[in-house]
Amino acid sequence: MRLLTAGLAVVVLIVGQIGLRMPSGGSEAYGLSVSDLAEYPGAGRAELSEGVANIVKRGRQMYEITWTALGDIISYPGTGQELIFREGAVYQGIPYGQPVHKGKYVGFNATLEEFAAAAADPDSELYTELGENTWYYTEGLDDIKYAPFYSSDCSAFISYVWQLPGRYTTSMIAERTLRRGEAGYSDAEFQYVGSSVSDLQVGYALNKGSSHIILIYDIVYDRFGEILQVTTLEQTPPIMRLRVWGAGGNAGSLQDLQNKIDTAPYEIIRYKEMEKVTFEASAAVPLDSENYINRISEPVSASVSDDAVTGSAALEAGVIPIEGWTYHKNGVSAVEYCVDGEAWQTADTEVCGELLRFRAETELTGSGAHTISVRGTSSGGTYDIAQFTVNIGMEPVSYISCFDLLGTLIPSSTLNEPIITEFSLGSPAESSLTFSGWALSMGGVKGYEYKIDDGLWIPLEAGFRQDVYRSMKDYQELCDVYNQFSGGLGFSNFAENSTHTIYMRGITDTNDVFDIAQIEVRLGAKTYQIFGLEIPRAVLLAAGGGLVLLIALIAVLIAICKKRRHQKNTEHAVPQKRGERAPEDGKDRKERCGKENHEKPEKK
Repeated sequence: MRLLTAGLAVVVLIVGQIGLRMPSGGSEAYGLSVSDLAEYPGAGRAELSEGVANIVKRGRQMYEITWTALGDIISYPGTGQELIFREGAVYQGIPYGQPVHKGKYVGFNATLEEFAAAAADPDSELYTELGENTWYYTEGLDDIKYAPFYSSDCSAFISYVWQLPGRYTTSMIAERTLRRGEAGYSDAEFQYVGSSVSDLQVGYALNKGSSHIILIYDIVYDRFGEILQVTTLEQTPPIMRLRVWGAGGNAGSLQDLQNKIDTAPYEIIRYKEMEKVTFEASAAVPLDSENYINRISEPVSASVSDDAVTGSAALEAGVIPIEGWTYHKNGVSAVEYCVDGEAWQTADTEVCGELLRFRAETELTGSGAHTISVRGTSSGGTYDIAQFTVNIGMEPVSYISCFDLLGTLIPSSTLNEPIITEFSLGSPAESSLTFSGWALSMGGVKGYEYKIDDGLWIPLEAGFRQDVYRSMKDYQELCDVYNQFSGGLGFSNFAENSTHTIYMRGITDTNDVFDIAQIEVRLGAKTYQIFGLEIPRAVLLAAGGGLVLLIALIAVLIAICKKRRHQKNTEHAVPQKRGERAPEDGKDRKERCGKENHEKPEKK
């Protein structure tokens, strides 16, 4: 057996990158968003035409609008999340609903400004009325579908971003989509492009017949022009969702996205008049109006625009890390920090795309509250980055977490400690890790996030599960907005035969953090379960090769022994003359004589 081993090591630097970065001369359509993206030399985004850039901006309007619920609002039914919109919670995006027969579709019979005004008025119809879709009821198929009075569904969202003549349904879009070669294709309102991830372009959509449609919001290419990362934006229950696939994403690998397209199946389509889409700014969603954005990831976790990050964390005495990043439209030259009003000290900094990442450590020994301040310096002077409190000696927040899905791991829960496990996967290009679970803390939950190795912390998808809410009674009043997380990670941008650590954590209402998981992933070193033992692929291949060699050696030895025995028998044989009987030993002679006596005729 011949074993051929080939290895290819690709050193990849994981850095943070701001979503606004465009090639020179390109339209700036992307908002300030951070992804832990592998920066291959020459990687970047394609230049967008004005029409496509306007599609992205219109999508941002629907997704980036922020509002605070002034009362509980029932979300679209059938999701298991009927009371997702909680009084006092802050939400981003237009809520999902189908207010066909009662209510208002945001973007059509209600403007963004009207929605913002309704959200800020506790006596508005957003809080006093429900939207209705009575079609299922009148057709005898189901009950009336209730939803927020001001809402939108997936096809209405696409109709808005594509600036269609009216509010189309997914069925209407599917019926008016033609494939190349069909009569009237060049003049069709919607054109079928393909079904492969490689066919995707910004501004296209994934349409699943008459049930769901998703906007392709952003694409990053490597230096060879191959797709490295895809961001999708969709209107889905209970609220708008942005997902990132591929390098530095939170939804899965590009192969996971391809599997999603194939399984549904989704068709990749384009709107014929994409280049004619226009954009009008909205006072309710002032895009790219920030002067600066700040992010603290240790020891608290939060980000804020044009203001200082706040929060409080409970820690033990010792060395405390101070980490985060800042962005200023005029650039940042330095970051400093001080503890309890003492002298300012310079933090270590590292340029990551358009961000300036900073790190520092300070030792806190005295029990009680300590105030840490962080500031940046731009061309216009200093500005506040953060001011938060560290409580030394205070009992850390109590929490519980559980994975329903984590690779091949059997679901389990832990109390006040992270789940620690490891996986051995195959080739990075073919490997991914999908997970979902829930986590609750006595300090509430504002969200969940993950990072790989020393990369930036990236948000995970956060949701709400009624079964968790109802069963975990001690946490009901504290975790009534988010209690569920999910996501997927691809590893195609990592080196072969490399090991990485994935960290997951939750964020409390005070921006304190609690650890959910620490997962070690070995790439290119897949293991196999044999008799309950996890055996690495390399060891198994070596053992298999050794076994094959041993069997081959045994076969050769047996053949040699047989050959030698034959030769020995030949050497001892006496030549026999013609007509003579071969010599017989005693046993042969006795057997022959007995046989002759037996065959002799009996005398009469």
